[in-house]
Amino acid sequence: MNKHLGSCARLLVLTLVLVAGMALADDAPPADPASVLAPVGPDSLRSNLMVAEALLGDAMDEIAAALPAGPVAVVLVPGSTEAAAELLTVVATHRLLAAGHQVHLDHAPAGTAGPVFELRYRINQLDLTYPDSGRRFLLWNSWVDRSMDLVVNFALVNAADNEVLVSRRVVRRFQDRMEAGQREALESPIYPFTIAEVEGGGWTRRLEQIAVLGTLAGLVAVYFANTE
Repeated sequence: MNKHLGSCARLLVLTLVLVAGMALADDAPPADPASVLAPVGPDSLRSNLMVAEALLGDAMDEIAAALPAGPVAVVLVPGSTEAAAELLTVVATHRLLAAGHQVHLDHAPAGTAGPVFELRYRINQLDLTYPDSGRRFLLWNSWVDRSMDLVVNFALVNAADNEVLVSRRVVRRFQDRMEAGQREALESPIYPFTIAEVEGGGWTRRLEQIAVLGTLAGLVAVYFANTE
């Protein structure tokens, strides 16, 4: 009898160890994001708006590389008036001015010197999600995974003859993990693409794992009890 009880006790301990091991495995953070999306300072975490700006800036740099090296005039032509498109206009303006180009919105003034290019763009997707969440060691502080996806169509056109120099669909994605208590502080209410609801999965999945392991432990205990 004591032998069977000892076996059951060891089995229950092993079950708890397996559950804790799964919690540790699920808590392993994803790979560090690319340098363009690195934190702005020690132990800092980018807000959702900063992540969106970084994604838009990285996409913008890919298209701006097709412009001539010398200073040129660039007319920004957004495809909509949505908040995401307005943010891309701001980001594009900063990047182009920093590169020494002239920047205009919708059209260039008469008599603008040098070549003039139109940069037309439409954001098809700029979505934030919190795809997973969970708890460390089943009880302690929870974490939330963050993901932001960007899809934007660009067309770079020579305004003199409407020649299309570049037409490209640019896709970018950012993923990281944060403490659950940080989520609301990283959102910006005036920008809808910086707000999302946490999706289920992490804690529910652990409960399912615990239930399965507990059932197995119970079946083994019943087996030993019936073989006395």
